[in-house]
Amino acid sequence: SLILLQTFLAVVSLTSQILAAATIERSKATENLRQRVDDLATLNDSSRTFLGNFDVLTLYQMICQLAATRLGLDAAWIEATTPDDPDARPVAAHGIPLDGVARLKSLLAKGSVAQAPGIPLVLDDLNGADSTYRSHGVFPLVFGDRVIGALGLLSKSPSFFTRDRQLLICSYANLAAVAIQNTWLFDQVRRGNRQLHALSQRLMKAQEEERLHLSR
Repeated sequence: SLILLQTFLAVVSLTSQILAAATIERSKATENLRQRVDDLATLNDSSRTFLGNFDVLTLYQMICQLAATRLGLDAAWIEATTPDDPDARPVAAHGIPLDGVARLKSLLAKGSVAQAPGIPLVLDDLNGADSTYRSHGVFPLVFGDRVIGALGLLSKSPSFFTRDRQLLICSYANLAAVAIQNTWLFDQVRRGNRQLHALSQRLMKAQEEERLHLSR
């Protein structure tokens, strides 16, 4: 009877351990699935927001604001080129003053490696550079084969930029790059339409003056 009781308890214990392991794995899978759904919802909401008809500066500010609020960051800024100016410079920021971006970048750059063009740069567990922030990331804004700017991100949490977060932020940066390029194109079309309208007005005025001249 004692042997049977011990065998029964061993079987019950093993079954309980298996059930507990299965429950933990199921909880992890459920949490991962929920996180993926949240990430997709973030990208979908951002994409719908970017479809609005904004001027370039408003779009830059919106990209920084959404990066901070939807991706769980403490600060964000954009350095962007323009069709007329190929040199990247800070154009918008959220969570930090725009005029303080250059100083903060110089502090963060001390002791860090140079960023390769088009490749994200992530610095975790920062010490000494700036006591406020512990994680720093720079994600390029790429459209086609051309880098049109960079998205700088800061977090007060150490090791914030996990592999999954980096994948999400890269997708977000790609959406932002497409939105910026589209806004540039819309702006060029608007300027072209204005120039065409002005040219049409000048042509109509010249025709009217010619008719008056012939009448005289």
